[in-house]
Amino acid sequence: MAVLLATAVLSDVAAENKGEINLEKRNVLVHSGLATKEFPKLSFPALKFSLKSGWGLCLPITLLKDGGIFVIDAGTVSRLAASNDKIANLSTETLKGLNINVNTGDMFDDLDMEFYPPCELKKLVPFIKESKGTVLLQFSNGIASTEATAMEIRRRLTALFGENLPSNVFLGSGHENMLIDLRREMPNAQIIRFARPWNDKYGKFLAWGWPKHLAAAIKKHKFNAIVVSFIPGYTTEAYFKELKSLGVETGCCVNASDLTSKFILDSDLTYPIINNPQSIGKIFKEK
Repeated sequence: MAVLLATAVLSDVAAENKGEINLEKRNVLVHSGLATKEFPKLSFPALKFSLKSGWGLCLPITLLKDGGIFVIDAGTVSRLAASNDKIANLSTETLKGLNINVNTGDMFDDLDMEFYPPCELKKLVPFIKESKGTVLLQFSNGIASTEATAMEIRRRLTALFGENLPSNVFLGSGHENMLIDLRREMPNAQIIRFARPWNDKYGKFLAWGWPKHLAAAIKKHKFNAIVVSFIPGYTTEAYFKELKSLGVETGCCVNASDLTSKFILDSDLTYPIINNPQSIGKIFKEK
């Protein structure tokens, strides 16, 4: 099983690590929050796809059409994407001419004055409705209270999709109160808990996928391979081994601390092993 990142393609450990990956037969999750001006041009040789914008939105949409899973991560993406002044609207054959405002990757950033103007989620609605895969909208606490945020999330999603979300749309959060309020506001929505938030020292973002939570989610929701993490204290190898010990067979995984290292962007890269969790602070500066 392969794990595809928005910043790199790590090939299938179980296979020969060569050749094009057939996404139609895979259930792959890509986190759209891992792209910064540190990586202005990334290539995906295994997919024969080039990310020319310097940002991770284009690849997830490609996967969305091919049965993958698209994650919109509240908070994280905007901090990263807004730092790249070279980002422009995307209009490619892959997107079938659809212009997408990629100033940020978050649809609710305007709920928090720390963040930047939001992406126009309405432009993604056609892709979400046509998708053969799963769309996970992941939220943290955007404004004064999770209650107010949940009410606003319900209002906006209702305006976009009607009273009932499409069956392939899931809502997710790592904040306990956010989950409680989302369930109250949207009792019919499919809501998933993935991870507890890491501390707020470096900003508001989710600790994406502590091993035991991630393992439970993979088993419950039949996700084949999901590992893109903001997990302090783990080397990539240790994280991978712990998931395996929990009964989850994944492909490769990458720790957020690797963001500050130099990726060797190659289709036969197995996984980088960096054990420097505090280096994430270089990206998420203390406010």
